[in-house]
Amino acid sequence: AGFDSVICKDKSIMLNAKGADIYTWLPDASLSCTDCASPLASPLYNTTYFLTGTNSYGCKANDSVNISVKQPADVSISVSPDTICVGNAVQLRATGAELYSWQPSSSVVNSNDSITSSIPKTNTTYSVIGKDSKGCFSDTAYEVVNVFPYPTLQIQDSAVVVEAGTAFQINTI
Repeated sequence: AGFDSVICKDKSIMLNAKGADIYTWLPDASLSCTDCASPLASPLYNTTYFLTGTNSYGCKANDSVNISVKQPADVSISVSPDTICVGNAVQLRATGAELYSWQPSSSVVNSNDSITSSIPKTNTTYSVIGKDSKGCFSDTAYEVVNVFPYPTLQIQDSAVVVEAGTAFQINTI
């Protein structure tokens, strides 16, 4: 029945059977012919094609071929947390593809993992490009992480003497 193969969705592949005189292929919905040696297969999803070959003496043999179909990527990002104080880390998670590439790549721990982390110093827009291993499809998703500074406080009165048991309001500048 030929070799197992991988194709992109909405593409076709020629199947190549050998060794018989009469060929019968199943399933037939996505094949250009079901009684030829080399039908054109146009599956929308992973499909196993089954072949029965018959020689001129009536002897039959069966085989199959798997066609894997790469689907369009639909990448999404989740960031936890999406608002932090400067110096804290965020976890970035991408889903919807096989391979990933994060940007800005210099600010993440591993720019090619589906899950990575970062310690942004300022507000940062992260993007991730997701692709399949065959290069059929890609998609990009974006997420903003807001980074805020810690507040700086100064106490107005640097030294205060109070009697035990009395209240004193501390004022900041």
